[in-house]
Amino acid sequence: MKKRVWMAIICLCLSAGLYAQDSLKVNTKQIAVEDIVDVLNVMRVKMFHFDLMPFLADTYEVQVYVEEHEKGKTSKRIELFRMGKNKELLKDSWRYKDLPEDTEVWNKITDLSLFLTSRNDSTTLLTIKVPNAMTANVALKLHPLGKEKVYFYEARPYILRNNPNADSLNIPLVLYGSGWVDEQYGFMRFCGEREIDGNDKTGMILSNVPHYYVVGVGCCIRQPSKGNFDFLNIGCGSAILVLKSKLLVWYCTHLSLSLRLNRTFVRKVKRI
Repeated sequence: MKKRVWMAIICLCLSAGLYAQDSLKVNTKQIAVEDIVDVLNVMRVKMFHFDLMPFLADTYEVQVYVEEHEKGKTSKRIELFRMGKNKELLKDSWRYKDLPEDTEVWNKITDLSLFLTSRNDSTTLLTIKVPNAMTANVALKLHPLGKEKVYFYEARPYILRNNPNADSLNIPLVLYGSGWVDEQYGFMRFCGEREIDGNDKTGMILSNVPHYYVVGVGCCIRQPSKGNFDFLNIGCGSAILVLKSKLLVWYCTHLSLSLRLNRTFVRKVKRI
């Protein structure tokens, strides 16, 4: 009986030792999305992805814009990329689509990706990717801070709200801005909101950042032509007035008449 007890105790001790050894073993783990994001941050790459599917409720002309803002100066739009309609009839589209035969409408623009990649201390490359529409690169010039001329920029997404049904919308998506020098403590900082409220200019970031870029998306519904004139839309909100044939005839007639008068005058001068 005593031998059995001692054998049981020995087995328990051995199993406990083996368990302790197994518990100290390092095991592999599947890489998660958070790990990839961390790697991108270490490589100084910022990535944002946006869903544009809700705008398929209507047919919009879509464009992506880049604005530059600097304290004490008027903001300016430095880039504008027009991508056409967000959805098209298949009969009007020249591209081959791998879609079911009974599909009549092609949802062309459904999502948008933005990548911010640091090229060097003074330049960041903005990549705009819209599947089925375009991929474009924009070099963003950065402004240095302080006497040491240090470049310090961070990105923040804007708060995305429900927008009313409107014929034209401009929606800011991402702010990419410079830090600022804290005069009280003498160091550079970029702190405040995790998301930018475009309707509130008194937030910590917008009220302190000296230089920043805004990347946004614009959508507008093409208005039908009215009256005796046709309008050729170029992007959103702009149009070229096309004269009707009668006006063109009138213009050409008067232009040719003035040319004939000028030629007659020249002949008379030569005769004199």
